[in-house]
Amino acid sequence: KSAEQLLKDKELEKAEKLFQLALQQAVRKSEQAAGYYGLARIALAQDNPDDAETLLEQTLELEPEASIRAWALVYLGKLRLEVGEREKAAICFQDALKVEGATEMARAEAQKGLQQISK
Repeated sequence: KSAEQLLKDKELEKAEKLFQLALQQAVRKSEQAAGYYGLARIALAQDNPDDAETLLEQTLELEPEASIRAWALVYLGKLRLEVGEREKAAICFQDALKVEGATEMARAEAQKGLQQISK
């Protein structure tokens, strides 16, 4: 099974090992970004927002592919919204909407985040 499939199946420990292995073997920045992004989603699934935030920020520093950049920004926005950092959350959501090549789902989540802020 792939790390992504393990994550979907909630086999978090196995997924985490595969993402860490991918990170160690990554050559390009975008591959490293994908590894950090996977680990960030595991941290979110384990209800560990501090680690997730750090990993998402590392993801964004490494020139991730467009879909990963957009989703990382969406998740960061959600984390910042949870701790009441509305302005920082809004910036994340707006940045996600500016990503060329973002998925429709990521755009929809970013819009939803902005709507929550404006309430």
